Amino acid sequence: MLADMKSQIPSTPQSNPTALNVDAQAALIGEMENLLDIAETLVVKKEERVTQSLLEIPVWGSPRDLVAALANGGEDDDSD
Repeated sequence: MLADMKSQIPSTPQSNPTALNVDAQAALIGEMENLLDIAETLVVKKEERVTQSLLEIPVWGSPRDLVAALANGGEDDDSD
Protein backbone atom coordinates (compact mmCIF):
# COMPACT_ATOMS: atom_id res chain seq x y z
CA MET A 1 0.00 0.00 0.00
CA LEU A 2 2.85 2.40 0.78
CA ALA A 3 4.38 1.69 -2.63
CA ASP A 4 1.06 2.60 -4.26
CA MET A 5 0.99 5.90 -2.38
CA LYS A 6 4.56 6.74 -3.43
CA SER A 7 3.76 6.10 -7.08
CA GLN A 8 0.89 8.61 -6.88
CA ILE A 9 3.09 11.41 -5.50
CA PRO A 10 4.22 13.66 -8.36
CA SER A 11 7.95 13.82 -8.89
CA THR A 12 9.58 17.13 -7.96
CA PRO A 13 13.12 18.21 -8.75
CA GLN A 14 14.05 17.80 -5.09
CA SER A 15 12.90 14.18 -5.10
CA ASN A 16 14.26 13.35 -8.57
CA PRO A 17 18.06 13.47 -8.80
CA THR A 18 17.96 13.16 -12.60
CA ALA A 19 15.75 16.23 -12.92
CA LEU A 20 18.02 18.07 -10.51
CA ASN A 21 21.05 17.19 -12.66
CA VAL A 22 19.25 18.34 -15.80
CA ASP A 23 18.38 21.65 -14.15
CA ALA A 24 21.98 22.13 -13.03
CA GLN A 25 23.28 21.33 -16.50
CA ALA A 26 20.78 23.73 -18.09
CA ALA A 27 21.91 26.49 -15.73
CA LEU A 28 25.55 25.73 -16.53
CA ILE A 29 24.85 25.84 -20.27
CA GLY A 30 23.09 29.18 -19.83
CA GLU A 31 26.08 30.61 -17.97
CA MET A 32 28.46 29.30 -20.64
CA GLU A 33 26.35 30.95 -23.35
CA ASN A 34 26.59 34.25 -21.47
CA LEU A 35 30.37 33.94 -21.14
CA LEU A 36 30.72 33.08 -24.82
CA ASP A 37 28.61 36.12 -25.76
CA ILE A 38 30.89 38.32 -23.67
CA ALA A 39 34.02 36.76 -25.22
CA GLU A 40 32.60 37.24 -28.72
CA THR A 41 31.87 40.90 -27.99
CA LEU A 42 35.43 41.41 -26.74
CA VAL A 43 36.88 39.77 -29.86
CA VAL A 44 34.72 41.88 -32.18
CA LYS A 45 35.77 45.08 -30.38
CA LYS A 46 39.45 44.06 -30.60
CA GLU A 47 39.09 43.31 -34.32
CA GLU A 48 37.48 46.71 -34.85
CA ARG A 49 40.37 48.45 -33.06
CA VAL A 50 42.99 46.55 -35.07
CA THR A 51 41.16 47.22 -38.34
CA GLN A 52 40.88 50.92 -37.52
CA SER A 53 44.57 51.14 -36.64
CA LEU A 54 45.45 49.52 -39.97
CA LEU A 55 43.21 51.95 -41.82
CA GLU A 56 44.99 54.86 -40.13
CA ILE A 57 48.40 53.82 -41.46
CA PRO A 58 49.52 56.53 -43.87
CA VAL A 59 49.95 55.58 -47.52
CA TRP A 60 52.56 57.32 -49.65
CA GLY A 61 52.36 57.78 -53.39
CA SER A 62 55.98 56.91 -54.06
CA PRO A 63 59.00 55.41 -52.31
CA ARG A 64 60.59 58.88 -52.23
CA ASP A 65 57.60 60.23 -50.30
CA LEU A 66 57.92 57.33 -47.87
CA VAL A 67 61.65 57.92 -47.32
CA ALA A 68 61.04 61.65 -46.85
CA ALA A 69 58.30 60.97 -44.30
CA LEU A 70 60.52 58.54 -42.41
CA ALA A 71 63.37 61.03 -42.43
CA ASN A 72 61.03 63.66 -40.96
CA GLY A 73 60.03 61.38 -38.10
CA GLY A 74 56.77 60.25 -39.68
CA GLU A 75 55.41 63.72 -40.30
CA ASP A 76 53.58 64.25 -43.58
CA ASP A 77 55.68 65.95 -46.21
CA ASP A 78 53.42 68.26 -48.22
CA SER A 79 56.26 70.03 -50.06
CA ASP A 80 55.33 68.53 -53.47
